[in-house]
Amino acid sequence: IGKNLSTNLSNLLVVGDDTKHEFMIPFSLKGTPAISHFTPRPVELDALEHSLLPAQTNRRRVFILHGLGGIGKTQLALEFARSHRNHFSAIFWLDGSDQEALKQSLSTAANRIRASKAALDKIDHAGEESADALAREALEWLSREGNDSWLLVYDNCDSLRLEPGGYYIESMFPEADHGNIIVTSRRNQLAFLGTSDKDLEKMNEQQSIDVLENNIGQSFVVNENDNWSRRCISSFPSMAIGLISDRGQGTRY
Repeated sequence: IGKNLSTNLSNLLVVGDDTKHEFMIPFSLKGTPAISHFTPRPVELDALEHSLLPAQTNRRRVFILHGLGGIGKTQLALEFARSHRNHFSAIFWLDGSDQEALKQSLSTAANRIRASKAALDKIDHAGEESADALAREALEWLSREGNDSWLLVYDNCDSLRLEPGGYYIESMFPEADHGNIIVTSRRNQLAFLGTSDKDLEKMNEQQSIDVLENNIGQSFVVNENDNWSRRCISSFPSMAIGLISDRGQGTRY
C-alpha cells in the first residue's frame, strides 16, 4: 500500500513551479544518524505517508512518533525523510533533546538557508550570528507565505515541559499554519501536540534478527530451544545487539 501511495503522490509537489522553487533546499544527511540498512516497517511508514503526503498543505501537520527507547523511532522518521525527499521543498533534521541543542540545530538550518538561493532577500536580522538570532531566522523563513512544503524532524524530544531541562517544544515550531513536522519521543504525553500520532511497537522477531545481522555482518541463527535468546531478540533490537556483545560477536545460535 505504502509503495503505491508513494508512486501516486510522486508528482504532487511540482518542483518546477516558480513559487516552490524559490524555497528549494538540497537534501542533506549531514547531522542525521543515517545507517546503511533500514529494516522495513511498512505499516508504520504507511501511517506517516497517509498523514504527511502530499507535502503541500494550507494547514500545519504534526505527526508524533512515540514509543520506548531503542525501538526504532529515529530510523523510521529518517527513512521516511530519505524516501520522500523529492516531495518536500526542504528537510531539516533537528536535535530536540533539549532547548539549546534545538537552537543549535535551527542555527545550522539557518546557515543552510543562507548558503542557498532560497534565502532570497534574507531576514531582517540576517547579520546576527547568535544561536537565538539564527534560530529565529530559520523559523521566520519557514513561516514565509508560499513556503509550505517543508518537513521538520524534531528528534529525541523526551523532556516534558515541567521537568528539569524540559521546554515547550511547540514554542520552537514555526508560527505559520503550514508545513509538516515529525516529533520523535519516548513520551506519549506529547501526542496531544499532533494532528496524528503513532505508538511505535517493538519489532517482531524476524525484524530484530534482521537488525542484528546487519550489525554483525553475518547470518544469525537462534536455536528453537533457546527461549532466553528468543525473548531477548524479540524485545528490542538494542537488546539483540547486546546479546552478541555478551556472548561473543560472530557466534551462531
